[in-house]
Amino acid sequence: MQLTSPDTGGTHVLKNAHLAIGGLTFVAFCWSGLYLRYTAESVYLGDHVSRMMFVANHIYILMAALANIAVGRYVTPLKNPIGKTLQTLGLGLMMAGSIVLVYAFTIEPMLGSMERPRSYFGVIALAAGVLAHGLSGFEIRTKSGS
Repeated sequence: MQLTSPDTGGTHVLKNAHLAIGGLTFVAFCWSGLYLRYTAESVYLGDHVSRMMFVANHIYILMAALANIAVGRYVTPLKNPIGKTLQTLGLGLMMAGSIVLVYAFTIEPMLGSMERPRSYFGVIALAAGVLAHGLSGFEIRTKSGS
């Protein structure tokens, strides 16, 4: 395996998209923190399980924001078609994961169930997107050297 070369003449759409998603998700993290501080207490009324679910989803939102910002800060668009495809897939999965995690914060703790399918999907989508970005930097070469 060998690292692929970056596409130096391309636009920075990939980088800017990740940074924008990360920034918006960070704003959602700040909003969810304010919600927890000033409003959520009246929603969960001392129910420690609901509180734990709110706090866990709050941290998941931070995880999504930081992952997008980190990838956006260091991603280099590739000219290799497989690398481009993996980067596009990674962007889509990380975007979907971020949106789902924010949505999960607003709905799951109030459902009164320990089942958290939205959070589960959001975390898996985010992790798969990060993995796709990680794999995009490698190119498999055949034995003939091409």
